[in-house]
Amino acid sequence: MDATISTTLPFIGDNLFEPILSDRLILRPLLLSDLQAFYTLRSQPEAMAHSNKGKPDANIDETFDKLKRLQPPYHDSHLYFGIFLKKSDGTEGDLIGDGGVHKFVSTKTGWPEFGYKFKKAYWGQGYATEFALAFIGFWLSLPRTQRSIQVTPSSIYHQDTLGTTELIYAWTTSDNKSSQRVLQKAGFESFKGLDNGLINWRKVLFKK
Repeated sequence: MDATISTTLPFIGDNLFEPILSDRLILRPLLLSDLQAFYTLRSQPEAMAHSNKGKPDANIDETFDKLKRLQPPYHDSHLYFGIFLKKSDGTEGDLIGDGGVHKFVSTKTGWPEFGYKFKKAYWGQGYATEFALAFIGFWLSLPRTQRSIQVTPSSIYHQDTLGTTELIYAWTTSDNKSSQRVLQKAGFESFKGLDNGLINWRKVLFKK
């Protein structure tokens, strides 16, 4: 049974966000003009293996349908960006991944759900950790509103008080060791209590 708690959550509304810059990456909202690059990412079996879908898109029309759903404005439903290389002159390079909060209300816990994926050629080079730290820093900078939400009790950081702690949730499969390391570097901790066959993670953002 879910617990109703009072907490804070970012206010997204109809804001259009400027690109987020890190040392090697540019994060920005995906546009319809990114379709071919987005299809290249989503048609790669390795990139899609640990996603919610778990398999590549069958064709570019399927990718287009997904891309349309990711268009801004977001209206507190998701905040999911394309991940692009940053060239030496600071301009945007190739799309190498995507990530962010793809569900503002996770079906697994009720909390915002964080995730990402990268093309296989860019695995093991620190890009995922760089992205996670940049995105979460941006997420923390957003204005907050007080909300009453329903969450899975096992996800709550202070179960004794059901207080106003704000969390962000993520999950990995048990064999995805690299993403587990990324989440740990980004300050996530694993927690038990969800019988979903996954390793479940939470990051405390704000607490009393």
